[in-house]
Amino acid sequence: MRIANAAAEYPHHAGVQEAIAYDRTWLPALFSRLLGPSPADSDDELVAALVQVHDGATAAAHIDHAKTSARTARNTAELLLAARRPVPTGDGAAVKAGHRPQAPRQ
Repeated sequence: MRIANAAAEYPHHAGVQEAIAYDRTWLPALFSRLLGPSPADSDDELVAALVQVHDGATAAAHIDHAKTSARTARNTAELLLAARRPVPTGDGAAVKAGHRPQAPRQ
């Protein structure tokens, strides 16, 4: 929420705008790295949706003092991730991108 406040209060301050640009770059980059390999089409829309979920949860927690905003954001992100297309593995199988299969139990 501090980024949103800074953007509103200092729309022409170069240093503030630089910090905002950095924030708006690193969060999508983080989500992209966490997602791992992407299917043939890009994950740009999914990453943008996850950023909006994060922004909404942050705003709800701050403005509404919502104690459930993190849980709601997590549930929403899980729905978005569940809809993500699997990545072909090359052997005819497909694995959900970003999913790390568990080792078989012995």
